[in-house]
Amino acid sequence: MRGERGFSLVETMVVIGVIAVLVALAYGVYNSATARAQDRAVMLNLRNGLTSARVLSTEDATYTTLSPAVLAEAEPSLDWVAGTSPSTNPTEISVVAFAPTPGGPIVGARLAAMSDAGDCYYISDDIGVAQTTYGIRVSTADGSCQADDTSNVDWNGWPGAS
Repeated sequence: MRGERGFSLVETMVVIGVIAVLVALAYGVYNSATARAQDRAVMLNLRNGLTSARVLSTEDATYTTLSPAVLAEAEPSLDWVAGTSPSTNPTEISVVAFAPTPGGPIVGARLAAMSDAGDCYYISDDIGVAQTTYGIRVSTADGSCQADDTSNVDWNGWPGAS
């Protein structure tokens, strides 16, 4: 009588195949969760940045004093650059103040930041009409994530944000 020792080659290959499928599924879920977390970090930084800008504008109800230097004092955890300079990472915020109507008061502020996933997120505030809008430019491989460039921005809100 011959005793069995271990598993056959076929049984071993089946187990390895099942493990490979499970690893592939887990990898896809991990990548998706990582990208969502990277995008959420940018959204949070932009909201914090806009809160700082709003605090600075409460005295005269305009964004006339808004600049990277002023914002750096108010919110030192973020790196601020002028609206003509691109954001290259989630903590670097490109900011510009603007007049929503030509010749009107400077009551608009727009902030932009690049997520590690490669998308450029925007938040724009107009205190003249009390309206905040959210936008995204997907896959900006050329690095053009700056507050004064809103070409190809989808202003229908941030995906998955509430």
